[in-house]
Amino acid sequence: MEARESGTNTGSKVTQRRIYRRSKEAGKELKELVASTGTTLMDLHGIGPSGAARLLVEAGDITRFPNRAHFASWNGTAPIDASSGEQVRHRLSRAGNRQINRVLHTMATVQRRHTAARIGTLIAQRPASEPGHHPPGRQMVMMVFRLF
Repeated sequence: MEARESGTNTGSKVTQRRIYRRSKEAGKELKELVASTGTTLMDLHGIGPSGAARLLVEAGDITRFPNRAHFASWNGTAPIDASSGEQVRHRLSRAGNRQINRVLHTMATVQRRHTAARIGTLIAQRPASEPGHHPPGRQMVMMVFRLF
C-alpha cells in the first residue's frame, strides 16, 4: 500500500514539474510577444508581461481615447459626482473595464509596497486631503496612458 502512495506522490511531482516548466515557457513567450509590440508598459513598476498584455489587448488602439480622462472613465478609475444638496463629494465608479482596473490596482499596490518607485513615493508622501489629489488607481491611469 505504501508503494502505491509513494508512486502517486512521484507521479504528482512529475506532473507538478511539467506544469511549472510549461508555465515558465508560457511566461517567456508572453514576455517576447509583449516586447515585440514595442510597448514600454513593462518598464512600469508593478506591471509584468501578463498585465501589459491585458492592457494592450483590452485597450486596443489608445488613440480612440481623446485624452487620459476618457481612458480613466473607460476603465472605471475616474471619480463620479456623488453630491447631494450643498455636500460636494465624489466616489469611484463601479463601472468600467474591471480587468484593466485590476491591473492598475495591482500596479498601485506593488508601487505602494515598494516606496522607492517614483510614483509610490509621491503617493506615500502626499496627504489624501491635498487639493488635486488623485487616488492611486487614477495616477496609474495617467502613467499608463502616457506610455501607450
